[in-house]
Amino acid sequence: MIYDNSPQSHRNQALQGFGRFTYIHDPTNGGTRAAYHSALERALAAGCQWILLLDHDTALPADFLETSSDALLAARSRRLGALVPMVRAHGSVVSPAVIGHYGKVTPLVSGHNSAAQGLTAISSAALVRTEVLAKLAPIPACFALDYLDHWMFRSLAERGYSVAVSAAEVSHSLSSHDMRSLSSMRLASILAAELQFLRGSSKYSAASYLVWHILRTVRIAVTTKRWALMRVCFLHINAIVMDRWFPWRTHQYL
Repeated sequence: MIYDNSPQSHRNQALQGFGRFTYIHDPTNGGTRAAYHSALERALAAGCQWILLLDHDTALPADFLETSSDALLAARSRRLGALVPMVRAHGSVVSPAVIGHYGKVTPLVSGHNSAAQGLTAISSAALVRTEVLAKLAPIPACFALDYLDHWMFRSLAERGYSVAVSAAEVSHSLSSHDMRSLSSMRLASILAAELQFLRGSSKYSAASYLVWHILRTVRIAVTTKRWALMRVCFLHINAIVMDRWFPWRTHQYL
């Protein structure tokens, strides 16, 4: 299934040279959330046990399906909620990873876990068990795009499902890793979703998150020298403070 959030339809280009594809054009741009809900609906109707999630800028190796099949056979667990590959962006491993109580994401750069709980990952190139994803739905509207993957994998862990890591290695373009080209509106979206995600955890520490974000703001200022991004980061400092210590007051990013 190809889910197109563009203002204009690309049906002819998207299906050229392909046969068994369903094309859906959504000009309202419901984000990744709308695409996942649509895929889940069709997978349940077709009786599919697994859903393979793919972003348009993810490159799969030729042996991806074979390697994934081997990993699923090795896991053999009904409590397995998802299977993820090692994902590299710009040559560096970015997924799977663990995410700290204050937001720092630390990739697992060595070895493969046969099945583990508490892992987070990039959802692109992940295989998710259909019946498990159905238990998570509907996805909260605040995760229409950013942090949807982290929310999904944390939700799996909260329900006692594990995540297996296959031997496959996948290349992916991660926009948030290139701060020099990231738009201020996209950064605002990422930070807003990040705060929503973190405050949904029982281990969330607003003070630790505030300190870490201030250090991140300094790094962004030094490396990009872009006032628009720095402004968003400064506004997010205010958002963290207001959300934790003055929740009755409203705040905005832009």
